[in-house]
Amino acid sequence: MSRSLCLALLLVACGDKDADDTGAGGVDGGDGTAENCGCVRGTEQPLALDEVAPNGIAAQELLDIALGSHGSTLVWSGGAGVTNLLVELSAPSNARFVPQSEGQCSNDIAYDCPDLVEVDVSARFVTSDNALNETATLTLTDAEWTFEARDPTRVSFTWPFDSISGSFDPADYVDVSGYDRVDVWAEVTIAGTDLSGAVAGGGESTSGSGDEGSVSYSALSFGTF
Repeated sequence: MSRSLCLALLLVACGDKDADDTGAGGVDGGDGTAENCGCVRGTEQPLALDEVAPNGIAAQELLDIALGSHGSTLVWSGGAGVTNLLVELSAPSNARFVPQSEGQCSNDIAYDCPDLVEVDVSARFVTSDNALNETATLTLTDAEWTFEARDPTRVSFTWPFDSISGSFDPADYVDVSGYDRVDVWAEVTIAGTDLSGAVAGGGESTSGSGDEGSVSYSALSFGTF
């Protein structure tokens, strides 16, 4: 499984769960109580952009890779054509160090919970066919660098499109008629002058109700770049 897909699946899993159901940072233990599973974020510590955090990384290292305008060619799925893509990151702010610890969970699953450096940036994601013309404030993190194959020459992030300003319609690229809800996000990797990733998403289908009901979620791909 690709690292970007892992991040996307984590995004979906977290996005559908209301934290108020079980308490902050917890998951339902099956008896209505919260379990402190997964990684627990500690108190954030503000950083100057060029300040080296306790984990040996400065936010500026991320920014040196990510800031600026990055172009690529986006190939839409379903034979919907090709378009130019521009991803632009600017105006960094709120750099911080986030210590993490492993929570306790009754299933005895072990979690890798490295400390993080995070920094917010203003972002644009624009296609020349005007299908997507999106802006947001995103958080860059060095989490990409904490895997076994540490590569400090690249920055990756997932951008959920909560609302879409362009003309993008999921049905133009994928058959979504069988889904009750469709989510769309961008998976972006910047490495030197290379911009790569995907416009991806997921479709949720619900059948039945109550104890007899079920929910399924399927991965979707709208285009790659």
